[in-house]
Amino acid sequence: MKNCSLIFFSISGCYSPTVTLIPGQSSLSSLMSYRRYPTGIVLDANGYLFIVDSYNHRIVASSSTGFRCIVGCSGGGSTAFQLSFPQSMAFDSYGNIYVTDRNNSRVQQFALQTSCRKLFVYSETLWSYS
Repeated sequence: MKNCSLIFFSISGCYSPTVTLIPGQSSLSSLMSYRRYPTGIVLDANGYLFIVDSYNHRIVASSSTGFRCIVGCSGGGSTAFQLSFPQSMAFDSYGNIYVTDRNNSRVQQFALQTSCRKLFVYSETLWSYS
């Protein structure tokens, strides 16, 4: 897939939806570099968008100030806070995040807690082949 962009549709009227393109960037260091094969998107209960950015080995979340990396921010790997080609994610009723971590053959749980300027992510491997 050459154009790995996200397209956001907002239907405000019956026949005229608003379409917003969230483009990928050419720089791999850019937070919005979705050219690396996004494999899933999920909205939380508050309407924030979470993106499984598989080839960048991370989960990116929208916020009131833009997008931020919440899991896998230091690159791919097999430690508790790293992912290796994540494929999908989901939330439970408590707001915990569950991520299928393909190349690590595991499902990880992350408890996302935010306060003023801090973001805490707790990781636990729930299932693994190893």
